[in-house]
This record gives sequence, C-alpha cells and structure tokens, in this order.
Amino acid sequence: MFNLKSSLARGAASIVLLSGISISAVPAAAAQETQVAIAFDVPSGALGAALARLGRQAGTMISADADIVRGKHTAGIKGRFPIGQALEMLLTGTGLSAQPDGRGGYRLVPRISQDAPREPVQDSIIVTARIDNAVSVGKSDAVLLETPQSVSVVDASFIETMNTKTISESLGYTPGLATQPASFARSADNVYLRGFPVNTADGSILLDGLKPQASTYGGGIEPYSLERLEVMRGANSVLYGQLGPGGIINAVSKRPSFTRFAEVRAQYGSFERKELAADFTGPLNDSIAVRLTGLIRDSNTDIDYIKDDKRFIAPALTWRIGEDTELTLLGSYQEIRMDFAAPLSVQLVTGQGLPLGPIPRDRFVGEPDFDRYDADQWTAGFRFSHRFSDALRFESALRYYEGTLAWDYLQVGAVTAAGSLARTVSYRREKTTALSTDNRLAFDIDTGAVRHELMAGLDVYRPTYRNDRFQNGSVTPINIYEPVYGAVPVVDMRQSRNRGADVRSRQIGLYFQDQMRLGEWIVVLGGRQDWSRNRTRLRATEVDTEQKDDAFTWRAGLVHAGDNGLAPYASYARSFAPQIGTTFEGARFVPSRGEQIEAGIRYQKPGSKLLLSAAAYQLTQTNVLTPDTRAEASGFSVQTGEIRVRGIEAEAQAEVLQDLNLLLAYAWFDAEITRSNTPGEQGQRPTFVPRQTLSAFADYRLDRLGLADVKLGAGVRYIGHSNIIGATFDNAAYALVDAIAEWSPGPWRFAFNARNLFDRKYTSCLSSGVNACRYGDPQTFTGTVGYRF
Repeated sequence: MFNLKSSLARGAASIVLLSGISISAVPAAAAQETQVAIAFDVPSGALGAALARLGRQAGTMISADADIVRGKHTAGIKGRFPIGQALEMLLTGTGLSAQPDGRGGYRLVPRISQDAPREPVQDSIIVTARIDNAVSVGKSDAVLLETPQSVSVVDASFIETMNTKTISESLGYTPGLATQPASFARSADNVYLRGFPVNTADGSILLDGLKPQASTYGGGIEPYSLERLEVMRGANSVLYGQLGPGGIINAVSKRPSFTRFAEVRAQYGSFERKELAADFTGPLNDSIAVRLTGLIRDSNTDIDYIKDDKRFIAPALTWRIGEDTELTLLGSYQEIRMDFAAPLSVQLVTGQGLPLGPIPRDRFVGEPDFDRYDADQWTAGFRFSHRFSDALRFESALRYYEGTLAWDYLQVGAVTAAGSLARTVSYRREKTTALSTDNRLAFDIDTGAVRHELMAGLDVYRPTYRNDRFQNGSVTPINIYEPVYGAVPVVDMRQSRNRGADVRSRQIGLYFQDQMRLGEWIVVLGGRQDWSRNRTRLRATEVDTEQKDDAFTWRAGLVHAGDNGLAPYASYARSFAPQIGTTFEGARFVPSRGEQIEAGIRYQKPGSKLLLSAAAYQLTQTNVLTPDTRAEASGFSVQTGEIRVRGIEAEAQAEVLQDLNLLLAYAWFDAEITRSNTPGEQGQRPTFVPRQTLSAFADYRLDRLGLADVKLGAGVRYIGHSNIIGATFDNAAYALVDAIAEWSPGPWRFAFNARNLFDRKYTSCLSSGVNACRYGDPQTFTGTVGYRF
C-alpha cells in the first residue's frame, strides 16, 4: 500500500529533479519561442514527406489534415534554424502556416490574410496519423491511404480526452476489438482482435515496434507514457514473426522534443482515486533533448479491499550526433501494488441455484491479509538511425525488459445454496526477462516508371520466463452474502505440486519488403523466414524439453490511391505461431497457421475533414489444438482444429458541422469453429467473440455560443452478445455511455469524465468453468486539473 501524501511529494520532487530541463513558468506558446537552432536537411519534393522528415529531424510532432497537404510541394531547406523558422521556410508558397498546439508540437492550418476573419483552430479528437496519415506500425512511415491493410491509430490527445487507464480502455472506440473488464485489464494487456487473442505474452502487443515481455500478468503498458496506439488488423508475421492471426497493437512511447513543453496534472475520482502525473521535455543544447514522464496513483476500486496503486517513470534522451545520425535512449520503471480480483463462476454471477441471488458486485472473496499482487518491471533500450544518402537509411532498435511478480489470491470453488463458498490457494512467483532487437536497411530506387521502396532486416527476440506456482493450499470457506474475513490460508510447498516452469526461447527472423509505385498504383510484396527454439523445464519433474520450428510467411497487397480521395485495396497475408507439446505418440506439435484475405476502401474527401474506411476479410487458423478422443490418449491433443472468421469493419471520422466532430466504428463477425474433436463444439462461434460491435463518439466546442475553450462530448460503446461454449446461455449484449466536459483557459485544463454513465450492469464470461466470469466495469467519475507551461 502507498502512503499517498509522502508518495506524491517524493514523486513530484523526483520527476522535477530528474528532468534536468530548465523550464520557466511561462505559457506554452511563449515557451515555443525560446527554441534552439537545429540542423535540418530536407530535400525538395512532396510536402507530406518533407514535413514527416522535418518532424523526425526536430523530434517534434507535426499534425495536419491530409487533404490540406495533398498535392503540395516544397523546395526543401538545409541549414541550422529554430523549428518555428524552419517550418515557415518549408511552407513557403504552400498557403499553409504552422501554429503551436500547446503540447510542444505544431498543427498546420491554411494561411489567413490579415483582413480575413480568423476562425478558431480545431483540435482533432483522433489523429488517425501524423503527416499525410503516416503510420509506423509497418516498420516504415507508410501513408495510411497507401496501406493495403486495415489500420487504426489512437493518439495521446484522445487518450487524454477519454482519461483512459489501460490499453483496453484506450481502444474502446476502435472497430474489431473485444476487451475484458478493468478488474482483469489492470494486471494484463489482453484483448481480442478479429476474434483472436492479442496480448503481450504472445508478442502481439508491441512497445515501440519490439516485443516487450513473455508473461501475461506482468502489468500492462501505461497509456500516459504513449504518443499513440497503432492497431494493424490481421496476419502480420511477415514483419513481426510468430504471432496469432488477429493482428497487432503497437504502443509508441513519448519521445524527447527540441521544443520545450511541460505539464502537471492532478486527478480525483470514484473509489477515492488520487493521481498525480507530469511530463517534461525540451533541449539541453542544440543536439540533445530529454524527456521525463511520471505518474503516481493511490486508488481503491469497485471491489472491496482491491487497490489500484501505481508508480511509473520514463526518462528518455535524444542525441543528434550529426545531420544524418540520431540516437534515442528510452527507459521506464513501473511498480504496481494491488490485489487481484478473482474470476468467478457462472453460478456466482447469475445466481442459478442460489435463493439469495448472485454474489454482490463489490464482494471480495479473498483474504485481505493474504491476497497480494506486486508487479515490478523496468525497461532500457535505444533507437538508432543513420542516413547514408537520401536513398539509403539504416535503423536499429534494442530493448531489455525485466519484470517480477508476487501474486497470491484465493480461487473460487463450489458454492452452497446458503452462500458458503469453497476456496483454494493460488501462490505464484514469476520472473521474466526479454531482449528484443531489430535492425533494418531501407533503400529507395527508381527503375524506369516504377519507384521501389525496399526494406530488409533481421530481428531477434530472446525471452525467459521462470514461474513457481502452487494451487493446492487449504483455507476455510466464506459466505458470499455475509463474509467474515480473517482465515489464514496454508500452502505446504513440500506437499503441493509446483505447476510452474522455466522457459527459454529464441526467435530469429529475416524479412524483406518491396513497396512499388507506378503512378496511382502501389504494390506491396514481402516475405520472412523465421527460426524459433523453446526450451522448457517443468518445475514438478525438472525434466527438460526442447522444440525447434521454422516457417516462411509472405504477404502481397495492391492499392489504387487516386487524386479523388478514393483508395481501394486488396491483400493476402499469412501468419504462424509455434505450439509447445507433443501428441500421444510423441510427435511434436507443428506451428499453427493463419491465412487472411482482405479487401477494403478508404475515402478522404478533398477539402474536408472526412475520412471513411471499410474492410471485408476472411481469417482462417489451422493446426489448432483439439483433444485426442482416443481412450488411451486422454489428456493429449491433436492438431486437427480449425477456426474461421469472416467479418466487415467500418470506421468514420468527420467534422459534420463546424465545431462538431464525430467518430463512428462498426464491426460484424461471422466466427465459427470449423473443425474440432470436442463434442458439440464444431459449428459454434468461439467463446467471447461478439456478433457485432458499434461505437460512436462526438464532441462539440462551444466557442460560437460564447463559451470560449469549452468542449462537451459523449459516446456509446455497444458490444453484441457472444457465445460461451458449454454453457446454456450467452454473454448478453450491452451498451455503455461515456461523457466528457473540458474547459481549457490558457495553460489550464479542467476536465470531468464519466465512464458507464448510467451504471449499466453486465457480466463477461470466457467459458462455463468455475473461474471464468467477471462483472463489468461500474460507473466511474474523474475530475482533472492540469497546467501546461
């Protein structure tokens, strides 16, 4: 448990002292005038590409609507200039100007003559990308309209607006996702994308393009530390190696900026939630910039005795070694102190066979003096880039991760009609390490009418995972209606079976990609060869097993990006994921395989803030493990299972009226287990995959009503019913309403957030088992006071 008063005091002092940035208390706009000169080398060409390059060289975020830069060109710049002057020079003759965005970055707007009436600058709810809708999730700054795959981007502005605390919450308005309640999401980033699980343990949630860890429950990624979240749906093994077929989520860390910016933020909310956060960045000289982001939280939750306390700090440094060379160092430390909300049985949440009804939503079934969840993790790494010429570039990234977990809680068992609940002890200790590195060359070349953007690279991922786990301890039952705490759980490790394991893995991949441009046509071809090795020692037997796999995957895509704003595309991609274990006969499992066919279209109306996208796809996963039905092979599996998901996704972002922004997302799933040995399972929908999801969010600025700097917003998230294999009922459909109110006078920001505004009660079950269900997130309110300087 934290002592909030001392924790906040120590944390605030450490954040300020460690920043090492001399920042005076002046408004952000004034701070941006005190800029150092930076060496720029931006060649002439398309304005969008030039702005993206200038932003990288300056370490500054530059945002713009794609339609106002499309078709424009620049003469380029070369020399040493402050960022503001460099932008104005680059924009000469384009009819555009750059305005500070109050966050240390800039936003491009049409240049207005002195005599013309000035319109207020609009802040986007969602920045679907940076310049020209560029995204980095494909290991290059690809233009969104030229990407033959479904992609969504959620930026820091939307994360701040919605006041989200987990990756799951941050993606609540993104199509194609299903998420678990916060009672689980606080301990793990784990979502379902296109019907398949996406999590840190299998490497499908990335941090800065690298796989972060090999443990499911080591604590999630802190949203306040991020510039944006990038979601690329479907098979992605060509660029990232062994993955499931659902897709990937890439979390992009905040980076140092050569423009000074700082903010502090205090929050208070439901369940006595108290939080202090701060973010500082700026130059130390004309070649080095630093950033420090930190957060301290002391909070209860909707479940009795369950805390949600956290400390987080992330230092970063960028060194511009020369005009063509840059090194960025990134680090982080996170400490989580809470108790784990045990999953419940179907009977407990439905009340079946319980005359007094289901277990109360806020009931704690553990023991306050026994239950614990202490997770610590730290990371350190770098990103290096060098430009040999305008055509040839080298990029390298490396990160080391280490995490520890001490996790004790009581699992639920059978419950009597009177409410007496049996419990068993779960004792768990974990240590996880991971070393990730990715090195690649990018080369641009023209061959007649075709321009090739070539990329080739080598990545290596070496995770280790040590786990000690005991689940046979004894403890007295508890009454779910009138609980009396104080029982002393007993774990006899000499008599209990250690269910843990030591796992050491190595994954090596060689990949290449060629993006070819011929007029308005773009063709993408890529391939990858992977080698993986897994060594496992079961703690119960101390027996070692080793498994080696290799696989080749590829993808192909075609896009037509016309001047009318329409960009239809089609693509094909494959994925693979190794599976540990053997059949009854001793044959090792081969990797599961994923195959995706997708066709879609994007439309960005020239001269407007309208962006529409839609996609239809079919995903098939083969070599899925399914039980061996032979009597002599009880407990073993064979690889005859298959899952197929067909679906449609649509997303819209628009300024439907002046000052009124709208975000819409819809997804429809036709998911089916097409092959299985489990009786009654074939032909069913996989568990937890809804039939459809729908979300809508709108915000409105009240400037024209005389309420300057005031914004109101509301949204709804609808999740359709989903199947529970083996149960006699489905997860029921539900809709949750969110609301926001903001007032931002000058450097101040006052905000109020409501999630699940009408306190809709719902449950979420992953199976019909004893430990499979959770109550959904309740109504919460949060107030925020922030100051930027």
